[in-house]
Amino acid sequence: MSAAHSSTQARLPGVLKCGFLWKRGHTLGSWTKRWFVAHVDGFVYHYLSELDLQPKGTISCHGGFVQPLDVQEHAGEGYFGLALVRESKKRVLYAESEQQLEQWAKAIGRTARAEGGIEPHMDLPASA
Repeated sequence: MSAAHSSTQARLPGVLKCGFLWKRGHTLGSWTKRWFVAHVDGFVYHYLSELDLQPKGTISCHGGFVQPLDVQEHAGEGYFGLALVRESKKRVLYAESEQQLEQWAKAIGRTARAEGGIEPHMDLPASA
């Protein structure tokens, strides 16, 4: 991702943070790299790439909280994890640096405290 693309994304209305994270797939359970966008509407959107026009999925954060994972668990492999816990469900995401992890934890924490609507904006593009 270019620096220009990152700054364009950050200027989209309501975007708190955007960038690549790793998540575990639902069907096969394999780890996949996805473009994530934390938004003030209370949702985190994920896309196949930063160029997609429609999100592949959404994570509702309303009323949830961010729980850091043990730093040593995957740090040797270059991954730093957090869990979004909401309604006794846990969504685990991994960043590629401790600094990225801290930034995502803050952004997702703000997203979880959002008082927006309960429906995601499925027309939110991954980038401008």
